[in-house]
Amino acid sequence: VLLDSKDNIWLGAKGRGLNYINQANKTCKLFNAQNNNLAGISFDLIMDIKEDINGNIWIASFNEGLIKYNPKTEVFSQLHFSDNEKNKIIQHGKIMDIVLDKSNNLWLGITDYGLLKYEQKSNTLKLHGKEIAKELQVKKFTVKSIEQIDNTLWLGTIYSGLISYNLTTAQIKSYL
Repeated sequence: VLLDSKDNIWLGAKGRGLNYINQANKTCKLFNAQNNNLAGISFDLIMDIKEDINGNIWIASFNEGLIKYNPKTEVFSQLHFSDNEKNKIIQHGKIMDIVLDKSNNLWLGITDYGLLKYEQKSNTLKLHGKEIAKELQVKKFTVKSIEQIDNTLWLGTIYSGLISYNLTTAQIKSYL
């Protein structure tokens, strides 16, 4: 659930799509594969919804990756990269959580790949999960939840415990 900066409510419901409620004019809209032409986006399983400083809505999907909604153009889109591995991860990855930092970058918790950083200004995706997995001495790991406190990301993982990731020094610390 997200209450955006314009006092609208965004609600993801398992198997039922994305619900948008405009509280000012008392209208509701449902986005799903059955009633919208969304270029193959079904909004079947939404894990998280966030708004960035530009008013864009970001949707973490368990089976459709990261989806951006631009309220000015009223267009939903998936991110695309020239690197096939990054495309596969961002479009089909099981994204569990989103955190926006003070520079408007998106930090994504994702199954198998751990932690990703999407820099909007440069449209680049950085895979931080490999370095963290190496430090933890595991092949891959899943970040289920992310919280930012000051300059540290706190990562709640599946099977790898609680991890702190310092954004300034890239220091990783595990709290099993």
